[in-house]
Amino acid sequence: MPAIDGPVSQAQPHSFDIRCIAKSCIGSILTLVCLVGNVQAEATQQIIEGSARVVDGDTLEVSGERIRLFGLDAPEKAQSCSDQDGRPYACGMQSKEALEKEIGGAPVRCRVKAKDLYGRSVSQCSVPGIGDVGHWLVQHGYAIAYRQYSKAYVPDEEAAHQARQGIWKGNFEVPAEWRREQRNGAVAARNQAKESFVIPGTKALLGTIHDKVKAMRSHRETHEAGCEVKGNISVNGKILFSPGDRGYESVKIDTKAGERWFCDVEQAENAGWRRAKY
Repeated sequence: MPAIDGPVSQAQPHSFDIRCIAKSCIGSILTLVCLVGNVQAEATQQIIEGSARVVDGDTLEVSGERIRLFGLDAPEKAQSCSDQDGRPYACGMQSKEALEKEIGGAPVRCRVKAKDLYGRSVSQCSVPGIGDVGHWLVQHGYAIAYRQYSKAYVPDEEAAHQARQGIWKGNFEVPAEWRREQRNGAVAARNQAKESFVIPGTKALLGTIHDKVKAMRSHRETHEAGCEVKGNISVNGKILFSPGDRGYESVKIDTKAGERWFCDVEQAENAGWRRAKY
């Protein structure tokens, strides 16, 4: 038998197999962890089910819970639009009534995503035979995509616009803009009412005081009525404060320093602010 030069190892193929098996096992474990995590996340989301009362075109009441439909904005009940002939009509009521008719007495299932500033559950809701209620509303032109919070319904809006469905048949004001004008108008009316009750001889004094206050606050932004969430920037980062939070009253907002006012907590969080940790 001829001599063998050098040692012969037969363990290397088995080492290779063991490494392959180990990598395969690790990959399987990671996949399983991801699946379990997804299931747990799904389980932690609140589900609200039951018959629905339609409050307006983007708000429901299900099992006693007020639901704000996620990712869309419908005309307000008091809002008017104009049709293809320029005639005004109650587009807000039309959206509400169309949704009432479509849902009927069918059960509604809502998956809660968040709570808004007014305590409503911001949710995606579905109905048997209809599917996603938001998809149906926007696709038929009874609401528009609320791009400020989500772009999920933008394709539906574009399709409704192209097909001239619902409010797209004529002209309308974006609901958020309409609400802003209503708030600003209400503030102006209150200010006018206050001015009418000014005691003679004090108007000039009040004007002087107002000018001084305005000068002191010229570097600060006066926030929009109804938008009360404060987006503060400090050594701890971007911290949001909503009415009722500890320290809310003492926090001052300086827009020149990058601080902002928000209309709700979700808007602030989407912009990168977070609640303070106490």
